[in-house]
Amino acid sequence: MKVIDAKGLACPQPVILTFQQIKKEDEDFDVLVDDEASRENVIRLLKKYEKRFSLEKSGKETIFHIKK
Repeated sequence: MKVIDAKGLACPQPVILTFQQIKKEDEDFDVLVDDEASRENVIRLLKKYEKRFSLEKSGKETIFHIKK
């Protein structure tokens, strides 16, 4: 499974990396973010493209589990 580690990256980088993986449509993947703005923007992107996902929060870190 592909893991995109976007921790420490400022927006829009986490969104761009997530979008690039969405376009590939080849496998489930995870995205790691540690910023509230990035978390909200990734959620908006996933909803816009109607992706199925779940998320886990641990402190400041959020892990998105995105289904193909």
